[in-house]
Amino acid sequence: GVDSGYKTTEVYDFCRFHRGFAVPVKGVRTMQVPHKFSNVDFYPGTGKPVPGSLRLCRLDVTQYQERLASFLSIAPDDPGAWLFHSEFPEGHAEHYLSEYKNDKGFWDCLSGKPNHLWDASVYALCMSDILGFRFLSTSKEEPKPKQSKKQPPKQSNNPYTGGQQIFGR
Repeated sequence: GVDSGYKTTEVYDFCRFHRGFAVPVKGVRTMQVPHKFSNVDFYPGTGKPVPGSLRLCRLDVTQYQERLASFLSIAPDDPGAWLFHSEFPEGHAEHYLSEYKNDKGFWDCLSGKPNHLWDASVYALCMSDILGFRFLSTSKEEPKPKQSKKQPPKQSNNPYTGGQQIFGR
């Protein structure tokens, strides 16, 4: 997921070039659903068409920020904790400390503080939902897919999506 709120045209072009692997994302404070796809046919502020169109993922950032905050509050040794590599730079932690919940229950960024890694983590949570990571098995043994005797097994380059182009048309 690539944030399309800044340099939108460049993000759209990047996602077009990497169709199937990158999707433009736009955060919205509240939605009825956690995330939703819509077609983008034109570059913003112009009448110029987006060649081949694009799928834009709009996501409810409040829901995903709440989930991220809950993962960050889990003790590191407990299941479901949000973990960082042992060499995670201290300066990067500031990105996670720059967000706070305002009086209306929405998350805001402290003025002048970087929050890029916080946003990237929010988008990663959304992408993991879309790809179904929440439902991956934790067992060491891979489940055997059910195969019909009439159809040969599907060939897949991507074990997470079963070869499906999730973000492309």
